[in-house]
Amino acid sequence: MEQLKAFWLNSSQTWIDICGISEDDLEGLSGTIGIPPIMLRSKLVDESYPRIDYLERQSVIFLLAGSAQMHHGGTHHLVISRTGLLIVCSGTNILTISKQRSDIFDDVLRGAREQFPPGQPLVVSILYSLLDHIIQRYKHVIGEVERELLRLENIPKGETPRDFLETTFQLKKEVNRLVSTLLHLKEVFTVITNRRVPLEGFDKSHGELFDILADETVYLHETALNSKDDLNSLIELHINTTSYEMNKVMRVIAVITCLAVIPTLIGGMFGMNIMGVNWPIMLWQVLTMTLAAMAGVAYIFYKLGWFKG
Repeated sequence: MEQLKAFWLNSSQTWIDICGISEDDLEGLSGTIGIPPIMLRSKLVDESYPRIDYLERQSVIFLLAGSAQMHHGGTHHLVISRTGLLIVCSGTNILTISKQRSDIFDDVLRGAREQFPPGQPLVVSILYSLLDHIIQRYKHVIGEVERELLRLENIPKGETPRDFLETTFQLKKEVNRLVSTLLHLKEVFTVITNRRVPLEGFDKSHGELFDILADETVYLHETALNSKDDLNSLIELHINTTSYEMNKVMRVIAVITCLAVIPTLIGGMFGMNIMGVNWPIMLWQVLTMTLAAMAGVAYIFYKLGWFKG
């Protein structure tokens, strides 16, 4: 904490990256950077969403970095995990805090050096590279979602696994959370590009670069919405197909039941045999009447189309 305080109070441009922080460290970190512990805890410990908070001399940006991987235990489905990243911009300094272990420092620093020439404001260049890194991760997530959706759509009819609905509903839940996260991330970009976040050295040229990232975020959000709609259509198609197959089975059962009722009804009218009845009738006549009635009922079902498909 003493080392952190020395870096934070240094007047030169500094980026400090803290990863793997525990809840026990929040009190000391709060006293060093001047952010209330309850705000740090709400962002890093509790469930939160991408947003920007303003303090007297600092801007606090909370983001969620996404990643996707296949879960093979029990059911085969896609799992989208989110890692919270807290960004504190204060003057010429920028501080990033994450609860999980992270290896983004070298990647983001390399991206900042490639994108911005020497002499550019560190806060702007690092923040841009961080946002670009997060967008690239969500591009990968969207790609995994589309591949999984394509796999589910290409399952041949009749070969649908038993856990199909469970898999699709699990994917739908993940996509719904992804849509919500990208929506809040889009709002964060809107605030930054409108220069409502005080950033040291942020000018018009930087705003144009952030506008490009904002457009990519809008595209990702729209793509996630399209994936959500496609997934809903796939679920509805599977349910309708299952219902149609069930209706065909029920029709067959209904036809068999109706045809079986006719001999039972006629047999109940005449009893076990036809000897001793009050009108003259032969066995072949009873059989002919029964078959004629069954043929008539079968013809009605045929005209209704119950024997087709």
